[in-house]
Amino acid sequence: TLSFVIAAFAGLDLLARTGLSKPSLLAKWIAFGLLCPLVSLIHPYGVQAILATLAVAYGNEAVSLIMEWKPFNPPDSPVQEVAMLLGLFGLLVSRLRIGWAKALFVVFTLHVYLAHVRFMYLFFLLVPLVIAVEVAQQYPSLSATAWLAEKRDGLERFLARRFYAICGTAAVLLIGAVAVLGSAYQVTPSPKTSASGALAFAESHHLSGNVLNSYNFGGTLIFHGFKTYIDGRTDQLFLGGFTKSDNDTGRGDGKPLLEARLKKYAIDWALLSADDSRIPFFDQLGWKRAYSDDYAVIYLPGA
Repeated sequence: TLSFVIAAFAGLDLLARTGLSKPSLLAKWIAFGLLCPLVSLIHPYGVQAILATLAVAYGNEAVSLIMEWKPFNPPDSPVQEVAMLLGLFGLLVSRLRIGWAKALFVVFTLHVYLAHVRFMYLFFLLVPLVIAVEVAQQYPSLSATAWLAEKRDGLERFLARRFYAICGTAAVLLIGAVAVLGSAYQVTPSPKTSASGALAFAESHHLSGNVLNSYNFGGTLIFHGFKTYIDGRTDQLFLGGFTKSDNDTGRGDGKPLLEARLKKYAIDWALLSADDSRIPFFDQLGWKRAYSDDYAVIYLPGA
C-alpha cells in the first residue's frame, strides 16, 4: 500500500516538471495510478490486505507495544541520528535545489521514519535515489558523466584490462570462503528467539495442550508445530483488547489478570523468556518450573 503513495509522489514530480505540456504521458501516469490498487487485489486476500495496512497505519492496540513500530529514539539509533544530522548539515551549506514534489517526498519519508523506525529504509534508500539527478546536474564534478570523461589512471587501466579475470577470481574466493565458513560455523537461529533447548525439552516430555508463550517465541513455536498463545500477527489475529491485556499481565499488579487468563484460555504449560516479568507471578501461583536455561523457562501447573 505504501508503494501507491510513493508512485503518487513520482506522478506529482512529473506534473511539476512538465505541467500539461505532455498530456499523453500524464494520461499514462493517471491510468497507472488508477490501475495500481486494482491490480493489487488479484490475490486470495482481496481488499483485506489494503484494509489491514490501513488498520496498522491508524494504529491498533499492538502498535505501541512492538519495537519496530515505536518512534525514532536517538539514544537507540546513534548511527542513524549522525547520518541524518550530516545530511541536514550538507543541505544547509550546499546550494542544492530540488523541486517541490521531491521536497515533499523527502519530508514524507522523514516523517514516517521518525514516527515508526521500521520505515528507516524509505528515507535512507529512496531519498538518495530521488535527489541523485539534481546532485549530478548542479554538481557536474560528482556525476558519472564527468568521471567517464576523465583520463584513467594506472590502477584503473590495470583493473579494466583484467576485469573478467579479477571478477572470476573474486567470485571463486567468495564461494570458497562461504563454503569454509559454512562448514566451520553452523548457522543457527538466535537462542533468544528460538528457545531450542526449551522446545527440545517440551518435545521429549511430550508437552501438549494450550501454551502461554512470551511474544518473541511465537515464530519458533509455529515452526515446531505448536499452536501459539500470541505471536507477531498482532495486527490481524490478536485484537479486541487481547494484546493490551497480555501486556498488562506483566505489570506490577498483573498477577490477578494473569491468573484469570490462565483459567480463561485453559493454559496447560508456559514458555517464557528468561527476562519475562511474569515469572515471579507463576512462582507465586504455585506453578512448577520444569525447565530453565539462560534464554527460556518452562512452567507446568502445580499439583
